[in-house]
Amino acid sequence: MFMNLAKQIFWDYDMTDERMRQMLASGTEWEKIWVASRILERAPFAKVWEFLTLEQIRGMFSKLQTRPEIKNVWQAALQVWSKDEQNT
Repeated sequence: MFMNLAKQIFWDYDMTDERMRQMLASGTEWEKIWVASRILERAPFAKVWEFLTLEQIRGMFSKLQTRPEIKNVWQAALQVWSKDEQNT
């Protein structure tokens, strides 16, 4: 059975994909960080890009509330992507 992303990563809240998008677009800073942190920590990589842009991730990266090992992986990816952008 197909489940939307919100049900997979917010199993402990009554959340929908649409609500996640609304919070990321116009929520408080805390809501944006909370939703983005959950997405980056628990969503399949391909699904991340359906909800977040690289610019959004960069903009809130220092405030993300993820486990250190997850944050380290994303930090390494951001560094590589920044180098790639500089070389193009």
